[in-house]
Amino acid sequence: MDKSLVSHQHVFCWSHEDMSVDMVDYIVDEHHIDVDSGILKRAKTCGKLCGLLKQFINLGLCGLLFLDALERNVFLYDIVANGRNGIDVDKFDYIKRDCRACGLGFNFQFERLMETMRVMGDEICYPAKEYLSVQKLFATRPDLYRTVYTHAKVKAIELMIVDALAKANSYLNISSHINDPSEYWKVLRAIKQLDDTIVKTIETATEGELKESRDLILRICRRDLYQFCNEYAVPKDKLEHFKTITAQDIVCSQKASGVTLNEEDVAVCNVKIDLTRGRSNPLERQDYESGDKFSVSDDRISHLLPTSYQDMIVRVYSKKPKLVEAISEAFENFRLKTYGVKAQVNETPEKKKRRRMYIPFLLKRDVDLARLLCLSLRGFRPAVYGPEIVVLQFAYDTLFFIEASISQVLVVNAILLIFEAVTGLKTNMAKTSLFAVGEIDNFEDLGRVMGCEVAKLPCRHLGLPLGASYRSKTVWDPVIETVQQS
Repeated sequence: MDKSLVSHQHVFCWSHEDMSVDMVDYIVDEHHIDVDSGILKRAKTCGKLCGLLKQFINLGLCGLLFLDALERNVFLYDIVANGRNGIDVDKFDYIKRDCRACGLGFNFQFERLMETMRVMGDEICYPAKEYLSVQKLFATRPDLYRTVYTHAKVKAIELMIVDALAKANSYLNISSHINDPSEYWKVLRAIKQLDDTIVKTIETATEGELKESRDLILRICRRDLYQFCNEYAVPKDKLEHFKTITAQDIVCSQKASGVTLNEEDVAVCNVKIDLTRGRSNPLERQDYESGDKFSVSDDRISHLLPTSYQDMIVRVYSKKPKLVEAISEAFENFRLKTYGVKAQVNETPEKKKRRRMYIPFLLKRDVDLARLLCLSLRGFRPAVYGPEIVVLQFAYDTLFFIEASISQVLVVNAILLIFEAVTGLKTNMAKTSLFAVGEIDNFEDLGRVMGCEVAKLPCRHLGLPLGASYRSKTVWDPVIETVQQS
């Protein structure tokens, strides 16, 4: 994110590592911290190399002894940030954490590597029999990047946040003195906090100068994201001389049509995914031990290992939904001109291209029909004279309360079909359940008509017990524990 915003402001020599070192200098000078200049210089050098910046400063004798240990034992640098092959505890940590957080399975057992590693010749070595365990590390990491970190929706949100910050920059002066820590600190004081809360600051701002930024943040909240048009993977033989694709490249590839594209309408994302060493095999830089230290080539282990170690994926987004078709066609023309191939794996569906053409007609006819159908549903009344509740809408969940009859189930099905036709979003019936309140004779038949699974109360919905005895302590213990942990 930081690199995207900095490049957006045409500051190409900036890096957060160098900025961290400059900030340490500023803090020491500003607050007159008594630190030996030699220790400070060595601490900053270590911080650049292994990401431990500021942890060695002002630690007295302990800090000095640790720095001396780093100089005598170079392998200590490789523990946190391994510049030789990328195998370090940082990856052990975030791979396991993020796989678990995202519900993804992984079979990489870093504990085996931690227990069996040895230091030989000032390098961290692993037993030769753990070669495939190391290979699984490098297989899991790009999978995470492809399915989570650089997912098409994730990058769309990132592009929108970058655009919002860039539009707010002229008013908030976020990058006005980006290379001067003393001025950077003033910017922090001016906008209170330069962290995730700045997004909330923009969202709730009332200044007219922040209107464009505020609208983008609100679009993200409403899930009205930049529309993904298409993507392609750069051929392996073109990676070495690959040149970053820009919005101008796409706009210049547009042929004569009824719509004229501008660079401001197109967002391009160049995604690089590798095994930590670019187009090189990181395993070539890893030594193993079996009594002696030695290297192992891929062909001695398996012929099923990858022969290419980097992917470059070019994705194109439309900032305006009505331009999806025009931008998709321009992107196809660009690929045909560049690589001689027009067919794309993720071709933009025709329904998505032309969705905006028929929505006004549907809004006039089918939405009125949906309203009439909703009026025919019979829900429940929580009080004798209270309102009848038919639908409860949450962030990503919708609850329908209907009578146990086939006609009512068919009405819900019709409403969901209209919703799909109008929005282009499809209800995932595999994640939809039909619950019975009380005893229902034909409950299984209702589930077959609805096309989803049938279930019984009590259950958990959005982390809360539903249909359970609200006086039971055991029902609320997990909820209280979750709240306390958060």
